[in-house]
Amino acid sequence: MTRGHALKDCFMAALSLPSEIPTPLADMAVLAAKLSAGFVIFDAKDILRYASERQRQIYSFCDFNQPLTFDDILLQTAQNSRPRGNPALADVRQHLSVAKLQRLEARLEFTRLFPVEMVCSHVRLGNGWNAQIRVEKGRSGVDLDHYFSEAAPAASLVEVIRQRENARQKAAALDCIAIGVAVVSRDCVVRHKNAAMDDMLLKGDGLRLRSGRIISSPYDDDDINLRRLVAAAASGALPVPQVAICLRRPNGGEPLVVSVSQNLAADGMAVVVVAPPKFDEETLASVLERDFGLTPAEAAHAAAISDGASSHEVTTAQGKSAATGRSQLASITRKLSRKQISANSQSRLTRFAMVVAAITGAARSRSS
Repeated sequence: MTRGHALKDCFMAALSLPSEIPTPLADMAVLAAKLSAGFVIFDAKDILRYASERQRQIYSFCDFNQPLTFDDILLQTAQNSRPRGNPALADVRQHLSVAKLQRLEARLEFTRLFPVEMVCSHVRLGNGWNAQIRVEKGRSGVDLDHYFSEAAPAASLVEVIRQRENARQKAAALDCIAIGVAVVSRDCVVRHKNAAMDDMLLKGDGLRLRSGRIISSPYDDDDINLRRLVAAAASGALPVPQVAICLRRPNGGEPLVVSVSQNLAADGMAVVVVAPPKFDEETLASVLERDFGLTPAEAAHAAAISDGASSHEVTTAQGKSAATGRSQLASITRKLSRKQISANSQSRLTRFAMVVAAITGAARSRSS
């Protein structure tokens, strides 16, 4: 079975779609389900073959337990909309004829005010099967205002939805890492940020939000340097793609290392990236043991060194002799070097440890 067929089978099972539904329409059904949107599929004879749960709610005056055609749904909609001042039944017959002709097009988009304000996208395949996705204004998270104010929207509804889903997937991916990422304007106003950056700003440990929206440092001189870098990056004036700056933390300890770079996807914006100053020794030790061949004792020793302790301090705390400590450190360096990890100094081991911790600690922190 190909990957495409496997995905289609998953769609069918999740949404209770008939097995004969063409794959492009099954894909649209998935988009509609993510938005809790109305969605209907008709076969080549314009007989209704599928209606989403939201479609049934919106058009509650239609009996979806009975066989329905496109004509049935349109006529029942007109009959129920007359009390609201919509066209009389005689006009609807003419409207039905026009609609049937329009629906012969491969793609068609239009707005509806009844039963609710919504944008409708109609798709017809070459085999005659067709579908409509009906996205309600103010409900889906998709900006639909321009569809009601412009005669010809710049992008199709399905494309707008797909762009939204892509953006959500990218945002979800950023939220799954422990490295803080923020997109800011030239005046340091935060436009977008991931969950890790949210957490860092909430703690105010080196970076904070001033006036609830401006990323800043609690130290004036650090703040001036940060603002200068952001302004230069947002203006495209950085001499290199990205510049790093160290920011002091109110509680002391290692400073935050902040990278500022130009956002090539949006003029007037800069990207601020911050790695967490602390990491989980236990997580790091498990990675060093599993993937780099260190013994449990060596892994614990290396993790403690990476967190700022000296080898002598670690050896003393663990109740080992100085000779044992020196032997373990030599073994750690040798094993990591074999894996192309330069760990012949504490600072290099610490940098590597922070990268590992920022990645491996992310999933755990998101799920805790």
